[in-house]
Amino acid sequence: MKKSVSFKIAMVILIYVLFLISSIGIELLPIKETSILNSILQFSCSCILAWFSYSIVKTFKITNNKILSNKITNVWLILLGVIMLLFLLIVTNVPNNVEEILNGGSNLLIISFLVAISTGIFEESLARLLTFSAFLKMFKTKKYTLVWASIASSCLFGLLHLSNLTMQSFNTTMQQIFYATVLGLCFSVIRIRFNGLSYVVLLHFLIDFQPTIANGAATSSSWGEILLIFMPIAIVSIICLILLNKDNKRLELLV
Repeated sequence: MKKSVSFKIAMVILIYVLFLISSIGIELLPIKETSILNSILQFSCSCILAWFSYSIVKTFKITNNKILSNKITNVWLILLGVIMLLFLLIVTNVPNNVEEILNGGSNLLIISFLVAISTGIFEESLARLLTFSAFLKMFKTKKYTLVWASIASSCLFGLLHLSNLTMQSFNTTMQQIFYATVLGLCFSVIRIRFNGLSYVVLLHFLIDFQPTIANGAATSSSWGEILLIFMPIAIVSIICLILLNKDNKRLELLV
């Protein structure tokens, strides 16, 4: 039986609450936060909760049909790809992060890997699988179904980061909500174009694969810098979503 929109949204909230409870529970255990055991427990909980999201949707696809994209759409998709590559190389500085992690010893490598992959698996299963599926169903009759589902799921994904107010400043959290929402739009483009989660989880992992990932709390930057970095991603992502929606307006959705 296909699940209703309200049921899926309720499950999104429930699964996230379970995630928060499990995170608090792990913190209360008499083990170091930056230990391998702690990271293994986080990974295990993330996989279990990700499985709950999958068990509700029962597929990683949004359609059984081939996703179409014409030449103009492909140009914009390539542009988004170039922007994200520059983001990974310059802003996230993946090469430097990998070098630092490899030079930091096996403990740092294992912990950074487990925490980053845990985040990618859990957040993408919750946001780009379950939440996205709920909003696809909600906006199924709209002209721009894929666009609205992407925007709504990305905004909810961003707002879930309000829970970080317990360990970081208001300004830092607001910035995190903003760029999580923007990256959510980009992730939605990838999720739609490749009709699955694999590449989205990989990209999410690469962004989070940092030597400081196990510390948890984020650091703030100037809003001018944040807007300069993320507004191009947001604009190009929305254009890609609109074009993909037009190319696949007769798409039969699995909702």
